[in-house]
Amino acid sequence: MHVLLSKRDIGASIGWIGLAWLSPILGSVIYLIFGINRVKRRASSLYDARPAARAAETAAAAGVRDDHLAPLERAGCRITERPVESGNAIALLSNGDEAYPRMLAAIDAAHASVALSSYIFRADAAGTQFIEALIRARRRGVDVRVLIDGIGGGYFFSRNYWRLKHAGVPVARFLHSPLPWRMPVINLRSHKKLLITDGRLAFTGGLNIGDENVLRDRPRHPVQDLHVAFDGPVVAQLSEAFAADWLFITDEELAGDAWFPRLGRAAAGMPAPSSPVPTRIWRRSSS
Repeated sequence: MHVLLSKRDIGASIGWIGLAWLSPILGSVIYLIFGINRVKRRASSLYDARPAARAAETAAAAGVRDDHLAPLERAGCRITERPVESGNAIALLSNGDEAYPRMLAAIDAAHASVALSSYIFRADAAGTQFIEALIRARRRGVDVRVLIDGIGGGYFFSRNYWRLKHAGVPVARFLHSPLPWRMPVINLRSHKKLLITDGRLAFTGGLNIGDENVLRDRPRHPVQDLHVAFDGPVVAQLSEAFAADWLFITDEELAGDAWFPRLGRAAAGMPAPSSPVPTRIWRRSSS
């Protein structure tokens, strides 16, 4: 009955029912351990319990555009379950050459909170700069939270995770556990790349953290990608995305002005990066 009510894939349903039919005891035990998507169930329960999420879902149902971009707005609202926000300033940043210095400067300038989420977080020269900046922020009293994917950040051993942990920085790995009820599907990963400082300035896009993204150093396997800096009301939505993942993994709810300050319209556009970087493409990022 649970398979029939919860499984959408016909082939998977037939397989699980057949296993339980042919081996009622062992098959049922295997299904209880591996067949129930506890991740989805837990995520749904946490989402439904957040009043802000329900309010966002209601607001997202109503579009405000009536021009040729209206279908794009409706699709975005339905997918993200968040409304569109105006009054934002943005800056496009090419590769780690432009993005990393501004991200590191934002961490060093933070006085209330720093939230960082990354799929890949390497223990190389680029990664070490972020490690040191996060530790400095923590030591001067800033609330820091770091979320590293349990596989992209190193499944068997994550040097950056342990360096942060030993330095007293609150850090967690997304769905990293050998226990099947905590990590039921190995390919359910967090590919979010987020950096949010003081709940007011945010960076997101395609850049992981690693030397391969710094093209001026001509790495052996260079990766070209874009990042975007945001200032304005939309930063709150990015903060909500990080807070939801952090709550899911650690059971700690991030709240208060340090993480969700009152945001107004961005005062002015963000300055463009001062030194453009050659845009020769070697390889696109796949994560």
